[in-house]
Amino acid sequence: MLPTRKIPPLRTPYEIVPNQLSNRKLLEIDRRTKDRSARIFPNRVRVDQRGRLINPTQFIIAGIGRDIDQFTEGRELWLQAPKGGIGQQSERKKVKVIKSRKCCPDGKRYVLLEALESSLDNLEGQETIIYESSTSPNGIGVIHPGGSNPGGKDHSGQVNTYGVNLLVRARNENTTPSLAEIRDIRKVATYERDAVRKRLNVAVLDSGILFTNPLPADAPTDCSNSQFVGWDFVHDSPFPVDDHKGLHGTKISTIIKHYAPDAGIIPVKISNTNGSLTLYDALCGLEYARCQGATIINASWSFTGASEAVAGNETDFPLLWKAVKSLTDAGVIVVAAAGNKNQYDHPDGHITTPRIYPACYSDKQDKLFTITTVRHQPADPSAGIRKPKYIAFENYSPDFVDTGVLADADSKETPGRFSIPGFLGSYQGSSFATPIVVAKMVNALLAGTSYSVTKEELLEKLDGFTAKEADLAYAIREKSCYINV
Repeated sequence: MLPTRKIPPLRTPYEIVPNQLSNRKLLEIDRRTKDRSARIFPNRVRVDQRGRLINPTQFIIAGIGRDIDQFTEGRELWLQAPKGGIGQQSERKKVKVIKSRKCCPDGKRYVLLEALESSLDNLEGQETIIYESSTSPNGIGVIHPGGSNPGGKDHSGQVNTYGVNLLVRARNENTTPSLAEIRDIRKVATYERDAVRKRLNVAVLDSGILFTNPLPADAPTDCSNSQFVGWDFVHDSPFPVDDHKGLHGTKISTIIKHYAPDAGIIPVKISNTNGSLTLYDALCGLEYARCQGATIINASWSFTGASEAVAGNETDFPLLWKAVKSLTDAGVIVVAAAGNKNQYDHPDGHITTPRIYPACYSDKQDKLFTITTVRHQPADPSAGIRKPKYIAFENYSPDFVDTGVLADADSKETPGRFSIPGFLGSYQGSSFATPIVVAKMVNALLAGTSYSVTKEELLEKLDGFTAKEADLAYAIREKSCYINV
């Protein structure tokens, strides 16, 4: 038996930033950080014309079948694509397969290509033939844009992008270790491989989990081993250790176990110590959750999409749309955080532009729920508030947000905050409202609620909401709620 694994020390201390910003502002702030090792995003990352954070040297291919299974790590290939569109003169780009993951025999393979000579972002939206890197090219498949495009051999692709959960940024070296905020480590969520096989399982796609018990010695070497539960896609390891400064993933898992003790936790690490994640790791995490038989997926993270003029469920992140839709079509419930209101330039936090995903898929998918934070607004005649109200505190939209959770540590000094068992203090963000809904869904399903009920019917089955909170959830869905300004 392996000894208990400890959290590795962070090389750079960080400060939690509870409110997210637009991609352009995030990158602008990040680039001002003189110490490159303290930056949230790699140096090559930039904001493209759609407003997405992209790595122009990386491209993702997704597919099922013998063709794509040939994309093994370390293999060098040529991509041949039209320069100016289909039918135009073509150009060749040399690439290397840096990651190739398939987490179950019937699963989809995700391949991450990296350019050896030039950028790859202009491949998106074009059919691209893949060749061996030899003098006599041997075609082995086709990349096509993805989404609704039926072309190619069930391969689809897009440039690799970056998203965020609870962001952090560098601060003074004299930082108090975050573990000091834990009151009783025994109350924190633990790794529970055997229990997962007997329970209704929740895959927590986040920064990992804080292990407080010994890890099994029979660790596999890749994510396709179905006898092992939990995977770290950031470091490609069977031990999804939470190294986030604020222990974001551990807090999510702790909340779920507190409100739903019978839930099984499948820890899936897709977010790094900085609170950022790549689309590639998120896609692998979603597929891993499906392969492991997850009933519910907790997604307290987001990718920021385009402006309203060109926004679309498939065009911003076609691979994410396809992955999430395949899960919800199969009956897997995905619960996403609505994000925090300072993520937008708009003062009221109303989700308009830019859209964030997967939260903004909820209007198209009946098994995807988007959750915000609710707080109590006391009467204040001087401000024109005659009666106390319950209002949405974080991101709100009558089109995309399905319900809200009343913050239990709410006060005038600390509005919209949640207490988390085992941790000192309180925490702000829709990230922490989301697992409360997940836990209540677990309890409802274990109590006999059918998986086939509609979104509205399942929300009505959730016990534990106060009457006022339930009224506000109804108001959100009926488009009669407004945001706190």
